[in-house]
Amino acid sequence: MSIPIHCCSKLSAENAALRKKVRQLKHAKQDLEEKLSVLVQKNKVDALLRAYCTTRDSSVQTEVRPWGARGAYGTILAPTKPEPRSSEADLDKSNKMINMHAQLLRRYEKEVKQNVNHAETISELTVKLSTIEKQLNEEREKRVELERQLWALKGSKQSGKQKASAWTSGEDPVLREVVEERNTLNKENKRLRTELKGLDKGFFDEVEDLKYALQQSAKLNKEYEKTLRKLCQQFGLPYPNPEKILEAT
Repeated sequence: MSIPIHCCSKLSAENAALRKKVRQLKHAKQDLEEKLSVLVQKNKVDALLRAYCTTRDSSVQTEVRPWGARGAYGTILAPTKPEPRSSEADLDKSNKMINMHAQLLRRYEKEVKQNVNHAETISELTVKLSTIEKQLNEEREKRVELERQLWALKGSKQSGKQKASAWTSGEDPVLREVVEERNTLNKENKRLRTELKGLDKGFFDEVEDLKYALQQSAKLNKEYEKTLRKLCQQFGLPYPNPEKILEAT
């Protein structure tokens, strides 16, 4: 089983796109964290102002006038309405949802990083396998060429006993050199075949497992994007939208 070279190029391109997507998500995360900090500070200031106003009103107002109480000139005074208190529960709920948004963004970024690592691993394994196959083909071609040269030398030498004597005794230096090179190539060919058989045992299973993990991570990323989009719409936060940024660039 061999993986085409164009698949390696495709994975490299996807790897670069995922890296760019991670950078865009980091910038969006920083913007959201800054906005969250501003919102928290604003909520604290509003709470302090409300607490100050409530304390001031309670200190100025010395008595509560019931309905129908008369003023200095006999006018009927309406009861004062208490100021609405801020709902701490709503504030806590908003903070929790914003924290959930930040956690979801971090998990999405983690999945993208895992996808990048899987793509890099698949790309490296594909390149390694292609290199071994290329070396094996080159060694096979060299062996065929040397065998052809060997037979040509054997045919051009003296016939009969002189040719047999030269072959057995190894007196011909050219022939001896060709034979030695052929033996070296045979050993290299056997080594490459052994290495390729070693890869066949678990190499392709590992590649398939990485591909499956990459597909599962992509599905999880889609679910994270849906949830992230809902949270952004619910709380009025800007959606990072890295796909449009990548298309624009």
